[in-house]
Amino acid sequence: DSLDKDKDDYYEDISDYDISGNTKGRIAKSNNRASVFGDVNVGGIVGSMAIEYDFDPEDDIPKSGDKSIKFTYKTKCIVRHCTNDAEITSKKNYSGGICGRMDLGSILSCDNYGKVISKDGGYIGGIAGKSDTIIRNSASKCTLSGNDYVGGIAGEASKIVNCQTLVHIEKSDEFSGPIAGDADTDNLSNNYCINDDLGAIDDINYTGIAEPGTIDRFVSFVDNNFNKDVFFTLRFFADDEKVAELTYSYKASIPDNEIPVVPEKKGYYGKWSDYNFKEVTY
Repeated sequence: DSLDKDKDDYYEDISDYDISGNTKGRIAKSNNRASVFGDVNVGGIVGSMAIEYDFDPEDDIPKSGDKSIKFTYKTKCIVRHCTNDAEITSKKNYSGGICGRMDLGSILSCDNYGKVISKDGGYIGGIAGKSDTIIRNSASKCTLSGNDYVGGIAGEASKIVNCQTLVHIEKSDEFSGPIAGDADTDNLSNNYCINDDLGAIDDINYTGIAEPGTIDRFVSFVDNNFNKDVFFTLRFFADDEKVAELTYSYKASIPDNEIPVVPEKKGYYGKWSDYNFKEVTY
């Protein structure tokens, strides 16, 4: 019978409802401003939220007597009130603004404003690359780029509640959306996104579950939950040198006289990259 059991028979994850009391198993009120680069499981706050079995499985779980296989244990793995402001890059799978990969635990009231990229992999998320558990009351305002499973909150998700995003998905293949690339909609509720190009989950909107929001709703959500002002800047670079930086309102039109002249370079003709200056969204 023991051989027929799976991991859920042995442990109970209490991260979503046992959030007060002691501080064990918790990262809280942490802010990252440094760029992070890695192979797999790359995050602004934590790489992975999981139990490690691989390196020395005999020492993972204490045993006592012949009947030690018949046990259960509780886990608590909480990331709460954390912020990422820097670029997160993975070579392969699982890259997220807060966490690369979530096998257990919960992410509560976290926000990300840094670009999240996978150079040659999938599962890219503004909050988590892949989540098998819960992300609640979180926000993401960033640019995302990867292969399959790219999402504003998570590339692939199990449960997302009361989250909001304003993201630009720069590159993706299959399964992409401003809330999640793919998700179990039965476990999602009250999520809003701002994106004119894609539906909330794999290009489909679901009323009351994951649907389009407004810029005023997003600004108010970020202000009330994270005490942050939402602002937008448009930066112009030539030869990796910043030429100018403009502040604008969402979907504003940038007047021609505010667009800087491309710097002269001997032997070259230059122009700015193709961009819609009449309705600036990212």
